[in-house]
Amino acid sequence: RRLATRVARLHWAGRSVRLLSTSSSAEAPELAVEMAPDTDGKVAVVFLNRPARMNALSFEMGADLLALTGPEALPDSVRAIVIAGAGQRAFSTGRDLKDSKDHTDEEAERYMRLARDTVLAMKHCALPTVAAVNGFA
Repeated sequence: RRLATRVARLHWAGRSVRLLSTSSSAEAPELAVEMAPDTDGKVAVVFLNRPARMNALSFEMGADLLALTGPEALPDSVRAIVIAGAGQRAFSTGRDLKDSKDHTDEEAERYMRLARDTVLAMKHCALPTVAAVNGFA
């Protein structure tokens, strides 16, 4: 599924960026994509966008990351992906334990399947993918 264009303010290096997300929420998306400047649209920078939670991975963020690896998700001009954490404190602290503490066994299993599928999709992604790690990881 192709990511839909959204406009919001992302706090990363004090810049406003064009955000893309599969989320239909009116809030800023948990996963944001910007085309890196001076790359003619060839490098997509993917932001884990939950800085107040140290970019902990929610189910929605995992689903967006998985969708990002699909063949139609990014413009054809993109040749590489950089993943970065929004804010200054953390790249990502991993799974959001605060959200997941109340998961049923079925929800926990669904989250683990999503995590596995997302990691495998990133591993097999045709585009080079690099993590720009800042802060806790």
